[in-house]
Amino acid sequence: MRSFAGPTEGRERMVLQALCGVFQCSDCKYQLKQLCPGCEPGNEMLAAQGKSVCRIFECVRAQDVESCGDCSKATCQVYKQPELTCPLRSEFQNPRWWLAKMATHFGEKSKEYPEAPNSPSQRVVTRMQLYLHALDEFAGTGITTISSWRFARKLGITPGLIRKDLSFFGGFGKRGVGYNVTFLRQKISTILGLDRVQHIAWIGGDKLVQDPQLPERLTAHNCRIVAVFDTDPERLGTHVGDLQVMQASMIGQVVKNLDVDVAVVACEDEDAQWVADQLVSAGVTAVLNLTAAILVVPGNVTVRNLDVASEIFALSYYCGLHGRQDSP
Repeated sequence: MRSFAGPTEGRERMVLQALCGVFQCSDCKYQLKQLCPGCEPGNEMLAAQGKSVCRIFECVRAQDVESCGDCSKATCQVYKQPELTCPLRSEFQNPRWWLAKMATHFGEKSKEYPEAPNSPSQRVVTRMQLYLHALDEFAGTGITTISSWRFARKLGITPGLIRKDLSFFGGFGKRGVGYNVTFLRQKISTILGLDRVQHIAWIGGDKLVQDPQLPERLTAHNCRIVAVFDTDPERLGTHVGDLQVMQASMIGQVVKNLDVDVAVVACEDEDAQWVADQLVSAGVTAVLNLTAAILVVPGNVTVRNLDVASEIFALSYYCGLHGRQDSP
């Protein structure tokens, strides 16, 4: 077993609490045996050595709070990645044990911030945008009224699921008649906040250039790309549509001036966290991450990740699952 020398050697053990709030360092046998110097000094030591530090430690520091106990976010996904969480303990302890301990701790913590009664889940919100997309197609073909059965068949789901999802926000259909396409489009747009203009900042022009129809699709629902940045010097000064690509160092000033609501991070993976930090400092609270980097942001910032490789990895599970089911 590895021994950490220095932080506690020749001194009384420091009374410390791990920043995650899970481990009481002063009661830890591993610190007593000088296998672990404690959360804060240990992670600072790893950082000084150029090694990866605990992601929870990074998250707490990024939010500028004392510990996870001061975080206002209701749920936490950070601890679920063993390869990025608590590298100090992984030196001498089975990760499964302390991950289970963390899961219990954070599960209890989430109860302190219960969701509002009858509030929709993330899956429901995700399906709402699918409903809107389908309604756009119906409207484009001149259809004015659709039955729940036809609506469901279009999406490959059940009519009951559509009715259940919409019931979170009110009743929008008529029994025996169905849904008015125009009316339901307007209601879902309002639910998703698309009844007001949303300003979008895009960082990483290449992926935007690859989909030239995207700005038009977004504008149709009040989402306007108002600024494009890039970390690649060769792209600076070029144009994406009517917008000139600006250097990423201007993010803070421009994002504040344009009242950006949502930012898309599509730059190089190694630049993604720095870009996210600039956006957070500028007041952005909604980020779409198109890189493979794992972004550490404060609890009041919502990040949605869309990484093609990760999605394919997930799909490979289902390929194997079907294969196992078909095998004798």
